[in-house]
Amino acid sequence: MLTGLLLGGGFLYWLGLLRAQWLLVLTGAATLLVAMNLLAKAGGIDPLALPVIALAGLWAFALKQYPIRAWQIVGWTVLVLFLLALGFRVVPYFEPITLLPPLATEPYAFRPEKLVLMLLAPPMVLLPWSQQSEARFEDRPLLVSGLIVLVLTVLIMGLVMAFSDTAPGFPRQAPIHLFYMLAYNLLFTCVLEEAFFRGMVQPALITAFARRVSPKMAAVLGIGAASVLFGLAHIAGGPAFIVLATIAGVGYGLAYHWTGRLYYAVLVHFGFNAVRLLVFAG
Repeated sequence: MLTGLLLGGGFLYWLGLLRAQWLLVLTGAATLLVAMNLLAKAGGIDPLALPVIALAGLWAFALKQYPIRAWQIVGWTVLVLFLLALGFRVVPYFEPITLLPPLATEPYAFRPEKLVLMLLAPPMVLLPWSQQSEARFEDRPLLVSGLIVLVLTVLIMGLVMAFSDTAPGFPRQAPIHLFYMLAYNLLFTCVLEEAFFRGMVQPALITAFARRVSPKMAAVLGIGAASVLFGLAHIAGGPAFIVLATIAGVGYGLAYHWTGRLYYAVLVHFGFNAVRLLVFAG
């Protein structure tokens, strides 16, 4: 039940934000809040964390309502630091919960922090009007996104196969487990990481660099810097993984910058991850 609430609520919430259909947003949010309550009862979220979560939600809402420059600078700084703290698991009162989805034979661990991140990060950036003004390929985004997935797959998996024993091979897990794995990856990895690194960090860096260099150079530096930060966020995987994640981050950043829509960066991220999980699982 909890898995269905997390995945179903997350999907409705994200879809509603993308299409500005607030009934879907509210339905998804309500479903995720029910899931949060169940996680709290299961010991994944300490009740002491609930006031902090509520305050963070009000903080994010106020950021969208009051465009005062000083408040925006302070507010966004605090929000980004809080999201980083959640992502790096330095906020107390959260414990991973092991879930066994319906019909599945293999359990998986869910980090409750990701539910809070889902509620806070996407609404700030995943909106149909959050479009970049200098998108070069907004008229053919699917073609551009598909080409980026292809290039990333050939480049990154080529490097992995060249320097390790990795080879193409299909996964051995049951189809239902693969479904849950891909759904979880889409909602609680791709959406969250792109909302933060491409939706928040990359535009802020491009804007900052644009004060000192030309717009084109600012875009190059902003995408590059955001990609390096994205790579460093994967430090737990080791130096090689940092390099590969940085390369992937460049692709995701270009998808956002060239199409002007954040959800194409999400789809590129998910497309690459899906290929890696399904074709290089041997």
